[in-house]
Amino acid sequence: MKFVKILFPVIVFLTFSCQKVKNYSEIPAITFKKLVLKDSLDALQNRVKLCKLIISVVDGDGNIGFNAIDSTKNDSLYHYNLFITPYHKTDSGYFPIHLSIPHYYRIPDITPMGQNKTLKADVQISIDYNIAFFPYDTIRYKFVLFDRDFQKSNTDSTPDIPLKTRDTVISK
Repeated sequence: MKFVKILFPVIVFLTFSCQKVKNYSEIPAITFKKLVLKDSLDALQNRVKLCKLIISVVDGDGNIGFNAIDSTKNDSLYHYNLFITPYHKTDSGYFPIHLSIPHYYRIPDITPMGQNKTLKADVQISIDYNIAFFPYDTIRYKFVLFDRDFQKSNTDSTPDIPLKTRDTVISK
């Protein structure tokens, strides 16, 4: 009976600890997950439309994000690793919106600890637009991500975002 008490936990441990690790590509993959659109006020009490964009990221070697001491210059495009481009919708298609301050973001190093470096994460970006100066009714975002080896992810996009509506949630 003692033998069974010792052998059973060992078999259970070996069964669950020896599961294969799923392999993912070392090239990052991104997908649109969710967008929350709310009417809000900025720091100066101006009416704004606040967009909270959530993007899912999967990277097989987990080398997403830059360290604070990375040698890239602040004025270099390689200072950023997430690029979001807004497009406005017209009757004849979608056209890029040229902003004075582009939607470029720098994701910090989020490399997983441990032996398995596969990274699965959600990245949330907040973007606001001053309603008084933003002339578009419907927009969408396209986005792309680069890892530390400068491998480019796929490009994904959001569905249409109706800016004239109140408090909306858009999910994939």
